[in-house]
Amino acid sequence: MSNLLGTLLVKMALDAADFRNGLDGAASNLQTAGAKMQSLGAGLTMGVTLPLVGAATAAVAFASDYNASLANIASLGVPTDRIEEFKGSIQDLAIEVGKMPADLSAGMYQIVSAFGDTGDSLAILEINAKAAAAGLATTTEAINLTSAVTKGYGDTSAAAVQQVADLAFETVKLGQTTFPELAASMGKVVPLASALGVAQEELFAQMATLTGVTGNAAEVSTQLRAVYQALLNPTEDMTQALNVVTGALRKQGQISGPLVDQYHEMGQ
Repeated sequence: MSNLLGTLLVKMALDAADFRNGLDGAASNLQTAGAKMQSLGAGLTMGVTLPLVGAATAAVAFASDYNASLANIASLGVPTDRIEEFKGSIQDLAIEVGKMPADLSAGMYQIVSAFGDTGDSLAILEINAKAAAAGLATTTEAINLTSAVTKGYGDTSAAAVQQVADLAFETVKLGQTTFPELAASMGKVVPLASALGVAQEELFAQMATLTGVTGNAAEVSTQLRAVYQALLNPTEDMTQALNVVTGALRKQGQISGPLVDQYHEMGQ
C-alpha cells in the first residue's frame, strides 16, 4: 500500500511539474505572441493607419484648394450655373489627363482672368491641361505660356492656343528648356516679336535653337529682346547695314512689309 501511495505521489508530482512547465511555456508563448501582436499593431499604425490619416488630410486639403479655386473663378463675375458646368467638366478632365481638380480649377481661373469666359474656355483648359501633363508643368504654367503668346499675337481662340501648345512642346523636345521656363520667359519677347512680324514658328525655333547654347530660356529671351529692340530702333550704322542686306531681297520681292520699307527709306 505504501509503495502504491508513494508511486501515486511521485506520479502526481511529476504531472504537476509537467503542468507547471506547460503553463510556463504557454505563458512564455503568450508573452512572445503578445509582443509580436504589439509590434504588428505598431506596424499597422505606422504602415496603414498613419498613411490613411495622411491621405485623408491631403484629400481635405485638395478639396479645400479646389473649392477655393472655384470660388475665385466666381469672384471674376462668372455665374453660378457656369461654375457648376466648369465643376463637372473639370472633374471629368482630371480623370482623363491625370491632374488634380485643384490644379485644373486654378488653371480655369487663369483662363477666365486672361481671356474672359468665352465659349472656348473649357476647350482652352483641356488643351493646356494636356500640354501641362506632357510638359511636366502645372496647368497654370501652361496657360501663362499660351496666353502670353496668343494675346501678344492677337488671336486667343482655342485653335491659336493649340498651335502655341504644339510649338512649345516641340521647343521643349528640340531645345534645352522646359514648359515652366518658357512660361516664365516668353512674355518679355513676344510683344517685340509680334511687332516685327516674326512668326510664332520662327520665334519658337529661335528659342529651341539657342536654349542650351547661349543660355537658358530666360537668358535667350533677354538676348532676343535686345536684338528685336535694336531692330525696332536701329542706330544709323545698323540701318545702313540692314539696308544693304534687305535692299536686294526687297527688289526681288522676297521680303516686304512696313519695316522693310522703313529701312529702305532711312537708308536713302
